Amino acid sequence: MCNILLVEDDILWATIIKHDLKKYGNVMHVTNSNSAKQVLAKDKIDLVFADLELKDGTKLGGANVVSMAKKLNIYTIVLSSRDDDETINLLLDECKADNYFIKPSSKNDLSEQLENMFKEYEKTSRGSSIEVLLDSNIFTTSMTYRKSLLESLKVIDDTTENALVVGETGTGKTRLVNKVISKLIDPSKEVIRVDCGSFSKELVDGALFGHEKGAFTGADNQKIGFIEKAKGKILFLDDVQNLSIKGQQNLRTIIDEGFFYRVGGNTKIYTSVNIIFGATDEIDTFVKEGDFRLDVYQRISRNRINTLPLRFRKSDILPFIKLFAKEHYPKGKVFRISDDAKVALKQMDWEGNTRQIENSVINWSKRGIQKLNADHLDIDGLNPRSHSDIEEGFSDDQKEYLKTFGYKAFVEKIREDAMKYIIETSKTDLEAAKKYNVNRSIVYKYRKKILEEQRCH
Repeated sequence: MCNILLVEDDILWATIIKHDLKKYGNVMHVTNSNSAKQVLAKDKIDLVFADLELKDGTKLGGANVVSMAKKLNIYTIVLSSRDDDETINLLLDECKADNYFIKPSSKNDLSEQLENMFKEYEKTSRGSSIEVLLDSNIFTTSMTYRKSLLESLKVIDDTTENALVVGETGTGKTRLVNKVISKLIDPSKEVIRVDCGSFSKELVDGALFGHEKGAFTGADNQKIGFIEKAKGKILFLDDVQNLSIKGQQNLRTIIDEGFFYRVGGNTKIYTSVNIIFGATDEIDTFVKEGDFRLDVYQRISRNRINTLPLRFRKSDILPFIKLFAKEHYPKGKVFRISDDAKVALKQMDWEGNTRQIENSVINWSKRGIQKLNADHLDIDGLNPRSHSDIEEGFSDDQKEYLKTFGYKAFVEKIREDAMKYIIETSKTDLEAAKKYNVNRSIVYKYRKKILEEQRCH
């Protein structure tokens, strides 16, 4: 319920409109601009209805009320009995009112107009609340990225059953879910995060849906899965692209029918849970190649929100470093960045995105670095140095490859060689991900690429 201030000196008309306004909030009524000023100064008001032609000794006293309210960022609606173009232009252009209300001649017209007014107010108010949530929790200096997020978030509300947040590792998907999306759905609901990539494909179904006793070797007892535990809450299934085909099918049943089966069971388990899905941008490739079911993707992506990597919003790099320095440096310790370090930091692609920045800042703090310079970046392997610097310590073949194909191709070759080694020395993708601290979906991608190359040869 919002707090409404009605400024109207016609007592009969005020009585009529006040009766209808009570359906929408708590109504406070005053008859002049001075009284309105006092109320605005001491009470929390969300919405102002002000008569344009107040007879309180000032010309167009309602305009003065609107001016006061707008300075406080309060949504204002001006009342008038005149509906000519000159008056309407006065209300919107000169008074800067958010909307205008022509006093109707019948009770039915009044109710209909008020209903339309409040639809507009709620739409505007909701847009403002999304902006506040976004700006206070999701840090970006990129206006293009901010606008994109706002547009995507407009469809998220308390009727939203699921949404899909897509982006590279470290781009802030979890923060977006915890701080913004879940609050738009229901701020009172607890968020439970489950990383589907932390389970092998053989175990992920049991972890999510639970299993019955004897369902498989080692299932000595019945187990309740995360989806059942999350009933009445918000479940964030991150890295959903790692689910098995069977697990994806079970998700479809939950979305369509509202129930699921525990592994090894035949009893329908009904649940009521909001599910937000997280995925790397590789999910689009998985869908094309048949590794993720198209019908499931279509259901979970109706409300899709994309997070943007730092390499496409490099203006955020230095502000993020300063933000994390405030969080991780001891109080009283001043952290500064030299000019040469600033140049180098902004040249980096930061493939680990904000997570890599935070880890770097934590490392600098532990080492007691108070002024960051390019030498520190060299030690950390962060500085995008010249080719001549990089060549030191490389084999002749590597140097030749670098000179022939260039820096980017050389770095990709190093990455591929590293991934081949990781895959060769790991029994499963999950083991590789944990052992070498690499995203499981990346391991999967390179393993698939290696197998395809082997088939071709």
